[in-house]
Amino acid sequence: MLKTDIPRPWLEYYDSEVSSSLDYEDIPVYEYLDRVASRHPRRRAIIFNNWKINYKKLQELTENVAANLRSYGLSPGERVAIMLPNLPQTVITYWGVLKAGGTVVMTNPLYMEKEILHHFGDSESKFLITLDLLWPKISELLPRLGLERVFVTSIPDCLRFPLTWLYRFKMHREKKTADIPYDNEKILPWKNIIQKGEVFLKYSPDPRQDLAVLQYTGGTTGLSKGVMLTHYNLSANVRQAMSMLHNIQLGEHTVLGLLPYFHIYG
Repeated sequence: MLKTDIPRPWLEYYDSEVSSSLDYEDIPVYEYLDRVASRHPRRRAIIFNNWKINYKKLQELTENVAANLRSYGLSPGERVAIMLPNLPQTVITYWGVLKAGGTVVMTNPLYMEKEILHHFGDSESKFLITLDLLWPKISELLPRLGLERVFVTSIPDCLRFPLTWLYRFKMHREKKTADIPYDNEKILPWKNIIQKGEVFLKYSPDPRQDLAVLQYTGGTTGLSKGVMLTHYNLSANVRQAMSMLHNIQLGEHTVLGLLPYFHIYG
């Protein structure tokens, strides 16, 4: 129960439009995506260079990812590591894992060998979604990471012509292309889970009990620790952010995704 006799000096610094208390819903955090896709399906959701999609398409892609991950063996509660920079693939996969009932483990692409081994060993991640440019770092450690499946994407997966061609030409000229040993069993293209195939069956977690994200700390004072965040934790945080950012009007503002998505603030 909220005690009303505790001093809250910070409230006087709130904008007048911001309430001092909020009501929270027992909902999966992905319910926010479903709501905006239902109410504003044609509004722009992601802009990345010359690649753009609306909320209805974003919802469709996340449900493709969810259905395909389940078909590849992901069970509710199992951890999926997302080791990507700020890309559309990061956003799509994040929501897809949650809709499949999995727990997202955001992974810093700049991790060194010791950090990677600790991160995967501690989180017990079963699947990994990563970038082809990171493959040289991952491939050497793969036998020690305990992963069942690795899905590899490339930046052109979310680009349109002519940038797809220009990017590949540039990488080839600079000799930065990665030779991924796809075997369609353990190492697979990310496109395999983005395409429509399996039927999406909605999974409804217990918002207060089921983990949505296992978020690792920075590790500045020792080994990085996984912070367990439920769907209720994150949906409450979204509600708080929406209240504080009361001047943002849906469909009228574009938010620049500058902070790294693998960081809790991002």
